[in-house]
Amino acid sequence: TETTSSVTGTAPQTQRKAGKKKIQERPLADYLKCGNKEAVIQCIRNFVSINTSAVHQALPFYVLKDLRLVAGMHAAKEYSVGMALQFPDLPSLKSESAIRQAVGFLKAAKHVIKDGKDQMAPLIESDENRDLYRTLAAEIREIAADDEAETVAG
Repeated sequence: TETTSSVTGTAPQTQRKAGKKKIQERPLADYLKCGNKEAVIQCIRNFVSINTSAVHQALPFYVLKDLRLVAGMHAAKEYSVGMALQFPDLPSLKSESAIRQAVGFLKAAKHVIKDGKDQMAPLIESDENRDLYRTLAAEIREIAADDEAETVAG
């Protein structure tokens, strides 16, 4: 029975099937699928520098997804890690875990002020968050449109 003792040990990592899939740890810019990445990243950097709550710093996740400017970023964790890797020098950036939790929090029903009234709605639909979302989406849409115009002209 000498042969059985040599088989002991842990299974190789490639066999890992159960549980959550390991996310890719990449800076946010690596997920962008637009030509003007630097300008979009700068726009997001400015946004999270001014809007310092984790909930507000989670808004770009939905803006980028809704504008279809990201590829391969499916989970909140990919976004939050991407933000942490993209802006390690930004003192106003909340922790990776706070931003990750806030991404989910934005879609959760809460008592919010929506259309000037206190009501139950997803946090992202509150008057304050909706205004910030629209402003950021308009800025990023303009950057992406400028990029498309340059591509057509060039």
